[in-house]
Amino acid sequence: MRFPRELTLDTPRCRLRHVSEADIPHVFSASRVAGFNDGMRWEPPKDESELLVPYRQTLQRWADDEAYQFTLEER
Repeated sequence: MRFPRELTLDTPRCRLRHVSEADIPHVFSASRVAGFNDGMRWEPPKDESELLVPYRQTLQRWADDEAYQFTLEER
């Protein structure tokens, strides 16, 4: 089953949407918070540019219908 990139899932409080390159600064900032990376399968990035490769992999997996990753935002 293919999901369009425009797909959003809405609840009264939150929205799940396709990831965006504009999310990278927020992910990087969150990775600086103590405990955020606990249990993650990655080492925290040293700078924002290290998040470009995983971002591009996410786009490719979506395009290949392999995996779907969303950004969660407050509505």
